[in-house]
Amino acid sequence: MVHVPKDAAKVVALMTVTITTSADFPLDGLAIASFTLPKDQIPGRGFALQLFLQRMQGKTKTYAPVLSLDKSSLQKNMLIFGFTPPKITVQKNNTYVLVLYATDIASASANPSAAPANSASPSPTISP
Repeated sequence: MVHVPKDAAKVVALMTVTITTSADFPLDGLAIASFTLPKDQIPGRGFALQLFLQRMQGKTKTYAPVLSLDKSSLQKNMLIFGFTPPKITVQKNNTYVLVLYATDIASASANPSAAPANSASPSPTISP
C-alpha cells in the first residue's frame, strides 16, 4: 500500500481487479466505486482504494501508483468512494490494477509505538 495509516495494525487486500483498456476514452467528471462488504468485514476497519498502472519490463510486471483514496462513506454494508479524477484521456491497451485494502485499526489500548504488522509495498500482490 502506498500510504499506511499510522493507526493501522494490519493491511489486507480484500479485492484486486485488473483492467485493460480496449480504446482511448476521456476521463471527465465524477467517478464512484462502490463495494458490498460482508457485515463481519466492517467493524474495526478502515478502507482505502488504490489504482496502479501496470507495465511490463521484459517478463516482469511493475506497478506505478496513480491514485490513492482513503475517504469513503459506509451505508449499511455498502462502501462508497466518490472522487473527481483529473481530466485526461486514458490510452488504449493500458493495464490498470484496482486494489481495495482494509486496515485493522489499532485500539486505543494498543502500543502507540508499534509499527504496522504488515506494511504492503507499492506493488499489489496479484494472484491469477
